[in-house]
Amino acid sequence: MTPFSFEWQWNIEYILFMGLLYIALTIIVCGLVYVLVKTWLDLPMIEKPHDTPPEISYRSRYSDY
Repeated sequence: MTPFSFEWQWNIEYILFMGLLYIALTIIVCGLVYVLVKTWLDLPMIEKPHDTPPEISYRSRYSDY
């Protein structure tokens, strides 16, 4: 039920309920926008070539064990 529907009544209960609903939805949308912007800014613009990972020391001495 929204203020645009014909059954809307301007009672304090409706105003309070819808106000809390819109506050909760606003908080969720702001959080999602924040996460998307932070993710976009943290992405590297130029992809670097993959360097070979360092050799694990115990694998080179595996035959000694």
